Amino acid sequence: RILQMNSRMEDLFGYQRAELYGQPLEVLVPERVRGAHEGHRRDYFEHPRNRSMGLAMHLTGRRKDGSEFPVEISLGFVRTEGGGRVIALVTDVTQRVHLERVARQNEKLAALATFSSGIAHELNNPIGIIRSRIELMLADYPDLVPEARQDLEVVNRNGLRLLRLVNNLLDFSRIEAGRIRAVYRPTDLPTLTADLASI
Repeated sequence: RILQMNSRMEDLFGYQRAELYGQPLEVLVPERVRGAHEGHRRDYFEHPRNRSMGLAMHLTGRRKDGSEFPVEISLGFVRTEGGGRVIALVTDVTQRVHLERVARQNEKLAALATFSSGIAHELNNPIGIIRSRIELMLADYPDLVPEARQDLEVVNRNGLRLLRLVNNLLDFSRIEAGRIRAVYRPTDLPTLTADLASI
């Protein structure tokens, strides 16, 4: 049961201390995992130890309004005259999870941009050759039967269309490559540290 909490916990979970005093810990856990959490809690008290939670799995806290947010939790066990007590340090990792998701997305886009660039370069040359040969045929053989000329013009138009698609792929690869590079920039560490400390 919850015996104490600081103001940061009030901010994180949206409760006043008086509302949580004496409540089971599971009130801060999403309903769908409360049963499993009770089992983990019992196991922990049978074999208490200092440990971190959430580093290799996804833990979620539940606010008073029912909303959820990702957390990491460090547990410390102390023995008192009143029995065993656990000190839990709860960290809201919403921002970090978001940045990790963005980084993964950027990696996927970078890979897609590289793939698109390679495909575009491979297609560019043969399309250019096909179109130039068709234009030469149209220019060098003015006496082509109308049906043959129309067919060559259709092929040439579609070759031009393919070329535009290839150029779009190249543009995409350049844009995404530029976007990925823009993520990395010099950072003033003292300012960043001060900003993080004020959170």
